[in-house]
Amino acid sequence: MSQRDEFVQNGYCRISGFLSPAEAAGWLRRVDDLRAAFRTVGAKGGLGLPFHLMDGEEAMARLGDVCAHLQPRMHAAAEAAAAMRLEPIRDRRRALRIQRYRDSKDGFRWHFDGSHTTALLTLANANHGATEVVSPRWTPVLKPLFYGLYPLRGAFSCVPHETLVAEPGELLILSGNSILHRGAPGDRPGERVVMLVAFDPAGAKPRPIRDWIARRFNY
Repeated sequence: MSQRDEFVQNGYCRISGFLSPAEAAGWLRRVDDLRAAFRTVGAKGGLGLPFHLMDGEEAMARLGDVCAHLQPRMHAAAEAAAAMRLEPIRDRRRALRIQRYRDSKDGFRWHFDGSHTTALLTLANANHGATEVVSPRWTPVLKPLFYGLYPLRGAFSCVPHETLVAEPGELLILSGNSILHRGAPGDRPGERVVMLVAFDPAGAKPRPIRDWIARRFNY
């Protein structure tokens, strides 16, 4: 199955070996140089799980070499999977993020993305953290009910879903606004480190209210 066909059928596609093990380890060392710059983001209003974040503005200022090398490659791969022209979302803090999941409590709750497509590059995954993905055929049922049922968000784990555990160097392209997904905590010691770039179709209209909500409750 081609990457495009996988993306259409499953709402995601996996690109193993997007980075070689040596490349992934090299960029991870660069990110680790600024480990202290990551801030803890945790469970605002009880709605999420904790994790550690460097947002896009900080990443561009502190890790410009990493962003300049990896973001264009991730952009090209996302456009190939989505078969359309994409551009990073307008909110520079959320357009690119580097996230660290450090223990068995770190993760990211069930959600639909505000952006159209997300590229998620794994640099480390010692704790076997995962991205869990619900089939897009459930979206017409779940999306209208999602926010009303959100206080009972644990119930979404009962919906059939796939668990995707990535090796360092793997790129995951998600149709993030079309499939319910989450970052699941790992089940062993260690850390998961991922770089995310969020895209909308080129020329998409600004959505200031949605951007404000995403910033307030996520970061």
